[in-house]
Amino acid sequence: MQTFSKIAERIINQRLIKFAKASGLYSIRQTGSLPQRATCDAGISLTHWVQEAQAAGLKASTMFLDIKGGFDNVDHSTLLQRLRSKDTPEYMPRWLSNFIAYRQCAIIFHGSPRNMKGINTGIPQGSPLTPILFVIYV
Repeated sequence: MQTFSKIAERIINQRLIKFAKASGLYSIRQTGSLPQRATCDAGISLTHWVQEAQAAGLKASTMFLDIKGGFDNVDHSTLLQRLRSKDTPEYMPRWLSNFIAYRQCAIIFHGSPRNMKGINTGIPQGSPLTPILFVIYV
């Protein structure tokens, strides 16, 4: 069952990336987490723009943001609404709803009971779907 799940995640990931690109679910300036849009491409582009500005006698500045705990704070209903607002094929939000729902976690200390609690935010880290889901959410 675990192998089937990973195969299904990869299939949905490929379909979601194609749909997201065609429907404008992410910025065309997005790099990383997408095919042919690696983070190193952003670095090369940035270097080019800085050198271009310097050659023209201008000054260049950059600002980098790191969204701490980004994957952990994705709101499920907002993500699914965003997908549905772009007329995503209905099977995709339904599948993703089941994929991100019904997750549980527990804080465990030595000798404490292991009570699992349901969580309704966040997307699972380590899945091939996580990066594109976060890009769409943001």
